[in-house]
Amino acid sequence: FTAVANMTQSDDLGAFLWIVVLGGFTAFVAAFGIGANDVANAYATSVGSKALTIKQACVLAVIFEFAGSVLAGSAVADTIRKGIADYGCYQGGYMDSAILMYGNLCVVASVALWLGLASFLEMPVSTTHSCVGGMIGMTIVAKGKDCVVWTKKTTAEELYIPSGVVGIVLSWIFSPVLSGIFAVLLFLFVRTLVLRTKNAFSRAILFYPVLMCALPVRCTLAESDSVPIECTLRIK
Repeated sequence: FTAVANMTQSDDLGAFLWIVVLGGFTAFVAAFGIGANDVANAYATSVGSKALTIKQACVLAVIFEFAGSVLAGSAVADTIRKGIADYGCYQGGYMDSAILMYGNLCVVASVALWLGLASFLEMPVSTTHSCVGGMIGMTIVAKGKDCVVWTKKTTAEELYIPSGVVGIVLSWIFSPVLSGIFAVLLFLFVRTLVLRTKNAFSRAILFYPVLMCALPVRCTLAESDSVPIECTLRIK
């Protein structure tokens, strides 16, 4: 950030065009890493069980990854954009805007590099963790820990619900627990209606392909909006 600190508002804004261009290419590299890692997690069981071929999984992933990001990704993108770093800390003028551009470029680059390395090492990792951690680290280095939105303040009229970084971290803790509960309930449902019936084999032939196709599709849709959305409930 030293070079940015030496800039003045008189500098040509065109000097920052390379950040936009490089950021676009870096975002594509990060998207490649998401496809290589996160989407692979969603479809691993379907392909491994031979319910879907690799080609079919890739086609479904392309369709529903794009659909999820377009239809359900805006709120999550808004959380990443201003729910982790306090943008009020970057409204001090021209220099702060330049620092923010450099910082976000570094975040995208770090996500792309980490996903690429993790995929090369055959490690299933989370894009969400990478992006949130990058935003926190960038903000602490650029503006200090007080500019990180650890949690949002509420008034006496509002019911406090953890938000900001605290809310995101709590969701990481509760997600495996809730996933385990839903998995148990789903298995009990399948065992009751499919596995323990007189015509279990016939029902399994009908039910299994639907289940193994629908669940990865839903997981892929969720991959493109996987950051928890902050919310606050007002008590009337």
